[in-house]
Amino acid sequence: MDIVNVGIFANIDAGKTSLTECLYTITYGVEGGSVKRGTTISDSNIIERKRGISIFSSIIPIYYGNNKINIV
Repeated sequence: MDIVNVGIFANIDAGKTSLTECLYTITYGVEGGSVKRGTTISDSNIIERKRGISIFSSIIPIYYGNNKINIV
């Protein structure tokens, strides 16, 4: 299995978390969270959910074929 690490960097409110949640939904066929609803998978800290912003980095693993892609 090959492992690829991908980092997403952008300005505030550019949609980094929304993109990650969408990729999670597409990959696993289950609904990812929503920034507006405060239910994101990648923002698990209570302060992040309350404020609607990412404070800490997180890793979301996505499997594609024989590859593991870690989105940071």
